Amino acid sequence: MVTALPEHQRILLDIQEIDNALARFHRALADLERDSRAHNLHVQGAALSPRLIELTGAIEDVSAEIRRIESDVEMVNQRLAQDSTRIDASTNPRDILGLEHEVETLRVRKSALEDAELEAMENRDALQVRLDEVAAERTTISEALQALDSVIQTERASLMSEVADCKAKRAAIVATVPSDLYELYEKQRNRYGIGAALLRGGVSGGSGMALSAHDIEVIRKTPANELVMCPESNCILVRTDESGL
Repeated sequence: MVTALPEHQRILLDIQEIDNALARFHRALADLERDSRAHNLHVQGAALSPRLIELTGAIEDVSAEIRRIESDVEMVNQRLAQDSTRIDASTNPRDILGLEHEVETLRVRKSALEDAELEAMENRDALQVRLDEVAAERTTISEALQALDSVIQTERASLMSEVADCKAKRAAIVATVPSDLYELYEKQRNRYGIGAALLRGGVSGGSGMALSAHDIEVIRKTPANELVMCPESNCILVRTDESGL
């Protein structure tokens, strides 16, 4: 059976307090890795990518249509110029009448093409506005992610500093207790989640439950240098003036 001086047993409470703090810090670090804010922003950003591709493709299609219309207009203008030259050079009334009819047809065609070009350009402008809006939204999300990452990195660095301080403090305290006592503490902590707890007013700090009258009586009769275990949590119960024995 492991025995230890009461002052050494009380040191276990300091070690347990540090271990509790370390557990909190490690949970906080794990929470940072699973930060829902970053996840939500990534989801929002990913959802914009197909929309950006769709709008970019639509703008390219409309731009190609505008180029086709401009080419058709240029061909109509060339034909109009040729017909005007032929009208000026012709002396045959019938030929002139046919050419004038063709010119009128070309002018109607040109007007329709210009209307289609204007409509396509307006459509392209509207698509560009929507593309700019989605791109701006993605930029906002990207900036938010960068800002959040900076905050997370700062929080992580702070937590890691706390962890390092706790570990250094823990190592210094562990060095002051007998090795067999510390080994028992570690064994119980690794197995049950808690290695030592204070017995205060008949209540175990390990389980949070009041001990039975029988357990209290057994503990009362146990010498101070003999360890007692919590019947519920199986941790080392540390007795002090607060124990109510």
